[in-house]
Amino acid sequence: MRAIAILLALASPAAADASFSTGSASARDGETCSGRRWSAPVLAPLDGDAPDSLRAGDREVAKLPGALPRLDLTPARGPRFDANVDRFKRWLVAWQEGVDRAQKRYQEAFRDPRWRAVAARRIGTLFLAFARVFRDAPVSAYRMPPPTGMQPNEWKKLFRDTYCEQLDERAEQLEAKAREAFAAAAN
Repeated sequence: MRAIAILLALASPAAADASFSTGSASARDGETCSGRRWSAPVLAPLDGDAPDSLRAGDREVAKLPGALPRLDLTPARGPRFDANVDRFKRWLVAWQEGVDRAQKRYQEAFRDPRWRAVAARRIGTLFLAFARVFRDAPVSAYRMPPPTGMQPNEWKKLFRDTYCEQLDERAEQLEAKAREAFAAAAN
């Protein structure tokens, strides 16, 4: 089933070979995997004597690209297909690079024991935000007729469940990193 192959590509961005689009035709009902809309992470204000590295990390978090774009997983060909794949890859790379930059800045604050726990909590919050971007993703359109013998509602549910499971797997990996950071903050 092509939809499953496309969803598996989402779990491995390097292998992504699918049709991604941000057109208004996808997720017309506004449904998301988690049932809520993604919102940017809210970080507690820093004290006046906080290290510059924490403030720099917060600036990197503020630059993160935002919610996963609406995806249209209906098979397509030609330049539109390539443009959709490129757009999704750019979004994912921007998130990964932004998380890496912010984490690196927060880790610089580990040198000062007074700020180690704050930095670790911010890293945990950063990974939770990245996980939520997957959990709160809009359910994508897949406008292909159901296989013979399958009802349209069954097909839609199968696609939705498979799509959201793939995003949940990605989110679980990020949540594990968040738990590690929160555990470090508690020690």
